[in-house]
Amino acid sequence: MEGLSTNRMTTHNNAHFRPVAACFDMLCFEDFRIHRLYLPLVIGFILLISQPLSADKVVINEIMYRAPDAKEIQFFDHINILPRKSGYKVRLNKDRPLNGMTTLNVLFEPGDASTINEMLAYPAYELFGNTTVYSGAARVLMNGKAVGYHLWFEQPNGRFFKRNGLNADGNVYKVIWQQSNRPSPFTPESKQTERDDIEARWEKVTHPHEGYDDLVNMIESLEQAKGDDAAMWKAIETHFDVERVINYYATNLLLSHWDGYFNNYFLYHDTDKGGKWSMLPWDQDSTWSLRGGSPDSLSKMPLNYGGEGARPPGAPEESGERSRFGGRGFGGFGGFGRGFGWWRDGDVISKSLIGNPTFYGKYKARIKSLLENKFTLEVFEPVFDDLRKKLAPEVKLRAILNEMDPDEETQRFHELFDTLSEHLNLRRKFLISEINQ
Repeated sequence: MEGLSTNRMTTHNNAHFRPVAACFDMLCFEDFRIHRLYLPLVIGFILLISQPLSADKVVINEIMYRAPDAKEIQFFDHINILPRKSGYKVRLNKDRPLNGMTTLNVLFEPGDASTINEMLAYPAYELFGNTTVYSGAARVLMNGKAVGYHLWFEQPNGRFFKRNGLNADGNVYKVIWQQSNRPSPFTPESKQTERDDIEARWEKVTHPHEGYDDLVNMIESLEQAKGDDAAMWKAIETHFDVERVINYYATNLLLSHWDGYFNNYFLYHDTDKGGKWSMLPWDQDSTWSLRGGSPDSLSKMPLNYGGEGARPPGAPEESGERSRFGGRGFGGFGGFGRGFGWWRDGDVISKSLIGNPTFYGKYKARIKSLLENKFTLEVFEPVFDDLRKKLAPEVKLRAILNEMDPDEETQRFHELFDTLSEHLNLRRKFLISEINQ
């Protein structure tokens, strides 16, 4: 979803904020001439205001949003704008959502590559059948100062689940790859689990007062079934929304998302409708081969990556299933930056599911279908070209703002997009060969 639709201009009646709102006229921006040069916009436009209003340090927080090619502006005040890694988290009032969203993240990872990865990843997850957050690109100003184009994306919350026909009261866990999560102060002693390893691995985002019983039960059922393929498939069918999970792992595989099996997902438990579990993609900066390894090495991420016994191509049998921390760690097989330095073993869920023959057969069939119908250059080259055209002037603008050489930055930017097409072709060739073996 490239931009948000805007269907009305929101008026603002609080006299205290009129001078700030008037800044959207561009006349008070220090980078006025640069912005005039690059208007009209072909991506969205976001103005964030977070600054003291008076000597007593009353802070004003506002956001204005204009969708691509739209004349109308949406204006929201009395909100929260919180700094986060590489950007901001914007929390709106629940009764005044921005086109269905009440919380969104606005960020730019250092360098264009990671940000471009995420801009392309979320629409790909949606195309391949996943429930996915809204996302897009926007030129951003913070307190009237241009900070260049950013990625924006929705935060999964109750409104997100309702919009997608899911139970908004379900349990949501965020995987913590460092295994550093600590018990929530909201969890009563009677609800605390003895499985410290599980609690350290997953942060309970919703209903922490109810404890970890559902997650512990699901993981222990996988542990108990280990070594018995029939029992494992029964556990998988009992606990997981198989189609959703297959779509999630298949998208990871196609996009060479090496960081999405032990990390970078939300685990969602729909406590209604049979109590099934599924995954939601998150933090997609390591997709599409622009981060973590070369297009050639990342194209060779094997079909059973993340599963029990998976190992890098050409690696000896004993190299598989080494500890996430005691084995390869961030060095990976062959050391970081060499060979398959991005390699990571899966977690207990991916190892159990992808390592099960019945699940794996269905998984392969889905990947084969996506390779034939959707993960093709015919589908994605127009997507690459469209985003390239929209962001090229923004890359030049960012270079000017940061006193860098616009021509050098633009050339580097185009080289990134050339890499995307290269990776897609290499990835298709490798996976088709593996499936046909």
